[in-house]
Amino acid sequence: VSGKRVLKAAKEAGEEIVTLYRGVDKWHPRRVKTGTGFIVETGDAMVKEGKFVGGGRYLGSRYGKKGYTEVKNKDLWVTTRKEYATGEDFRRAPKKGQILLKFEVPKSIYEKQFFRTGVHEGHAIGFYKGGIPKGFLKEVTKF
Repeated sequence: VSGKRVLKAAKEAGEEIVTLYRGVDKWHPRRVKTGTGFIVETGDAMVKEGKFVGGGRYLGSRYGKKGYTEVKNKDLWVTTRKEYATGEDFRRAPKKGQILLKFEVPKSIYEKQFFRTGVHEGHAIGFYKGGIPKGFLKEVTKF
């Protein structure tokens, strides 16, 4: 079932919707065209198997772990606070070319898939396990 249909059904049923944000430096395509006209795989795609993905690491001591913990490339870092995703919470303006992705996810799915690693000004920070389906993408803003 596509993300758009799941989201539509959840809204029609009156389910609460959670808005998530992801800030990225630029769009990372799956393929690019070289100067010689060849199309090559980048290996650094933002969307894999129909889901937005990311990865990386975080610092924390959740569940007794200390230091950095790796987040798999199939997961996606997100926050419920727009300003945190753009960097504005840290007194800096969004960088030219930066992209903000806005997702809408039914709360029942969010609660199963979201792994919170922290809180900033009352807003959750963490990663969405397994990536977020493309159908949940609501808006793309380029700075």
